[in-house]
Amino acid sequence: MDLRITEIFLSIQGESSHAGRPCSFVRLTGCPMRCVWCDSEYTFYGGKKTQFAEIFAKLGQFGCKLVEVTGGEPLAQKNVFPFITGLCDREYEVLLISPVHGLSNLAEIAEAVSQCGLPLRLNLQMHKYIWGADARGV
Repeated sequence: MDLRITEIFLSIQGESSHAGRPCSFVRLTGCPMRCVWCDSEYTFYGGKKTQFAEIFAKLGQFGCKLVEVTGGEPLAQKNVFPFITGLCDREYEVLLISPVHGLSNLAEIAEAVSQCGLPLRLNLQMHKYIWGADARGV
């Protein structure tokens, strides 16, 4: 199996309760959303189809067990769920960053999340819906 990848890199996590921890980032390519606040427009096109084995090998070189899967919109690629399962099978701690709004497969996503058996925390960020996409400081 493969995913279309924009980049894989090691850095320091800058968000969430994991801020300050070393983190491997797997940035997937493609996004149907075009959110006005997007800071990753360079992920919309291009990328390289990459086999899971190659991705796992690259992550193994980093020696970091915290992995963030981001994009673009990671959930727009159907192979992302088996990939995340593969990460968990290898005892990685996985963060998934996804706007999910506007995706047509939300029911499929909810089903996969509810049946995966993983301890999950869901964080919905509704502020752009409540105050509008151009609101700042909310």
